[in-house]
Amino acid sequence: MRLRYITPLWRGGYVSTCSFQRTFLSSEAPHYGKTLENGQNLDSETKENGNGDIIGAVKLFEAIKHYTKSSNIQNKTKLLKSYCDWGLYEQAMKIVRSIVNLKVYDTDAYDLVITSMATRRQIGKAIQVFEEKLKRQQHFPTKVYLSEYVAEMIELLLNPENLIIKGEVFDEHRHTRTSQMVFRYLEQNGERLPLRLIRAIHSWLMHDPNNYWTWQNCTISEAGKCSFCGNMLINRLPLEDVRQLKFEILRLFEIPQKSTFKLNDISLEDQMYQEIEELKMFVKEKGPFDVIIDGLNVLCTESKFKLSSHRLLEMVNHFAIQQKNVMVVLSKKELENRKATRALKTTNCAVFMSSFGNDDLYLLYAAAMSGLRYVEVVTNDKLRDHRLLFPAEVGWIFSRWTRLNRVSFTKGGKGKLQFFRDRVDPVVQYNGNSWHFPVANEAWRCSRRSKRLGTFSCFIQREPGMIRLRCLTTRKRACVTSTCLLFRSFLSSKASTSVHTHGNGQNVETETTMKHYIKTGKVTDAVRLFEESRNGGKSWKIDGCYSWLLHLFVQHNEHEAVDKLYEDIKRNAVFIGEGAKFSMIKSYSNRGLFDQAVGMLHAIVESNIAHHTRHYDYIITSMAKRGQSEKALRVFEEKLERLENFGINENMSAPIKDMIELLLNPKSLPVNENDHGKEGKVDTNHHKKMSNMVFSYLQQTGERLPVKLLVAVRSWLNHDPVYHWKWKYSRISEVGTCSSCGNQLMSGILPGDIQQLERELIKLSNSPQLVISKVAGENLDKKIQKELEELKSFIQRRGPFDVVIDGMNVAAYGSGANMSFSTDRLVATAHHFAAQQKKVLVIVNKAWRTSVYKLEDVCAVFRNKFKNDDLYVLYAAAFSGMQQVEVVTNDRLRDHRLLLPSNVWWTYLRWTRLNCVSFTVNERGKLEFFRQKVDPVVQRSGNSWHFPVEDRSWRCATKSGIKRSQMKN
Repeated sequence: MRLRYITPLWRGGYVSTCSFQRTFLSSEAPHYGKTLENGQNLDSETKENGNGDIIGAVKLFEAIKHYTKSSNIQNKTKLLKSYCDWGLYEQAMKIVRSIVNLKVYDTDAYDLVITSMATRRQIGKAIQVFEEKLKRQQHFPTKVYLSEYVAEMIELLLNPENLIIKGEVFDEHRHTRTSQMVFRYLEQNGERLPLRLIRAIHSWLMHDPNNYWTWQNCTISEAGKCSFCGNMLINRLPLEDVRQLKFEILRLFEIPQKSTFKLNDISLEDQMYQEIEELKMFVKEKGPFDVIIDGLNVLCTESKFKLSSHRLLEMVNHFAIQQKNVMVVLSKKELENRKATRALKTTNCAVFMSSFGNDDLYLLYAAAMSGLRYVEVVTNDKLRDHRLLFPAEVGWIFSRWTRLNRVSFTKGGKGKLQFFRDRVDPVVQYNGNSWHFPVANEAWRCSRRSKRLGTFSCFIQREPGMIRLRCLTTRKRACVTSTCLLFRSFLSSKASTSVHTHGNGQNVETETTMKHYIKTGKVTDAVRLFEESRNGGKSWKIDGCYSWLLHLFVQHNEHEAVDKLYEDIKRNAVFIGEGAKFSMIKSYSNRGLFDQAVGMLHAIVESNIAHHTRHYDYIITSMAKRGQSEKALRVFEEKLERLENFGINENMSAPIKDMIELLLNPKSLPVNENDHGKEGKVDTNHHKKMSNMVFSYLQQTGERLPVKLLVAVRSWLNHDPVYHWKWKYSRISEVGTCSSCGNQLMSGILPGDIQQLERELIKLSNSPQLVISKVAGENLDKKIQKELEELKSFIQRRGPFDVVIDGMNVAAYGSGANMSFSTDRLVATAHHFAAQQKKVLVIVNKAWRTSVYKLEDVCAVFRNKFKNDDLYVLYAAAFSGMQQVEVVTNDRLRDHRLLLPSNVWWTYLRWTRLNCVSFTVNERGKLEFFRQKVDPVVQRSGNSWHFPVEDRSWRCATKSGIKRSQMKN
């Protein structure tokens, strides 16, 4: 028997052909279309329940007969469920597309199919359908909300078992693709996530086969900065988006449509248009407004049907006290509204009464005319349905605006109203290399990515003259476990590239002559000898000259010889070292071959030869010199990501200062071409991105800026194509207030971060085997562990301390062979802090053979035998309370962060800057002490950047307004 049902396309239907053989209802026949992902028939899966399958087949057959010709959404949904139950997904997708064509604002039909596919482990198909759903949501202003059913669907998609193909290997591409689509969907959803979904996301990221994710509770500052990763989250709409949204809102009121505004009686159409004109005049006369209150929503606070005018009066007074211009939108329909209007006459606010129930739309118009970026809208209505009034791309902007500018309220203690406004967009956000997930309990989770570097080994066939090198470090500490087999000549001071010489090679005389040319810098003679000795132009095989010769050719720009020599190195060398590859980076960069230079850089990075980022600097500097600022910015962004992933902390060296000055050169700003192919306007996005990245990098270096670099920063800000910047000399108070802009700088560390740092240091002291002793390069033995326990016991008896002095650092002066120790300096330091009624501990090494009786009268003294002074200072600080303790030392203690987990590195570095007391000797030979009350790094606060200078002063750059050219645009 063959049945064919056809519905016309104009009804939004589809053409469907369902074939049923008479044997379909037989318990022995396979079920048509009901198959597993691997092609097996489902009959083998459910043979024991044959009668149940027959009943299901009959029900499906009856549903197809009844619903195929129907255009009713409910009927189509029932048929869709039947198809999904039987795994007939091709037919199910036809139903889905017919439903969404009839009901364009709804994509729930997709969820049925996706959930069914994911339940049957047909993940590939489920991802395809999910991608189709996202595309539709992107092009149509669909309704999006996180229901229980949607949360269940997301959990099924983020099941780590989905990564396994036939139980063997991970599908790496599937993990990346699924993550991007699901997190993008959650971002569009615009809601905080329930804990069950947070747990599913955590498990999913932990099973990423490509990357290692650290997961941490975090706090987001009002400026939008994450306390864990340091990245900035979205906390306001871009100016261009604000303009576009304002245009679309005002367009609704230019020619009001009946479908947009509620109008049940056509005879009242003229009255509605008249009310709209009254609204425009009202806003023009009374506005602009700082706060707009949805009056009807506030009146319904007590109950859905019980209105409360005293709540509205309480709310208006709350904002009026703050000297804000308040507007209240009410409806004339309710008697309670009229009572509220009479009560509001006693307050300083403007009230507009609506007769047609368009209060939400009137509220939006008033907000658009008052300034969408700054106005606050007080309502518990999420205004999600109003997004459907705009085009899809503007709908997403509107959703973000409502989340950032909407002030919600609730009844607090003693029956008073409490107000809440999100300073950061409370949606899933991606920034840099971190995902941020908002949780339903107003908290946040941050997941930061780093490359998953597993243990690997590289084995080369062992030949005479080869040795084995083995470097072991844990994944936490920084890098890699690798085993390399290299030539003995690789470690020789005469060569940095190992070469396996084939045959007899060149004669000794040629090698000696070439080394002489290299030593004396005779590049012309070296090139001539190189060409003559290449075995007829084939290859140069002299052992021990490769790296030196390559460096000589690069230094004198003999690029043709460089290319030939490097080809010979690749042909003959078993291992090419970092020096040779860096020489090639210099050569390519000097010639402007930046693609090859970046390729060589990636070869160094991927092989883990270097654990620094100096090679990036040469490429970035060369690109910036040639005016290729966009390429330089991309490489600089890659450098920052590597710095963060591996916890590398750079000093502000001279090459880095030169690189920053070139990046901030206003002449390098890229200019967009206009329609006629001529140069047009400066790329504003490039300026903004460069500023944020460079200033964030300067912040991470943790150093004060030299005057030369400060001049470059000021010139760069003066050439901002969008904003005016006010540049002023500033004084920062002890509590962190800027005298120029009035904003608050970071002057302390959150108690939770300090407590976590203390716990990690104490945990480290309980695991001394993780610390490498400086004694003969051996690990801490029992004697050193015993000394550490003595230190703990000493602190418990005599502590806690207010000041911990690094005795060796304070007493030592001079350098190298001229190093000397001064007892008087140490005693003077101890007396200085003891006179302030502070409890002082001095840690000094027993190797310094001098009397300490003068110290013991004023402070506690702990003498250690082994050279772990710095670690003992940190332990003493942790046991004494790191929030208030002061550590007297000129040692910046940076490298010790590598002993700690990566999630506390930046807290530790900030603590060293804020709690370490440095010292210097004045003209009279006396010590002067300095402690920073404010973190002396580049900081952003509000609309201002603050730059610390080497002379301990500050400069403040405040964004003061939009330039006229941008205003005209």
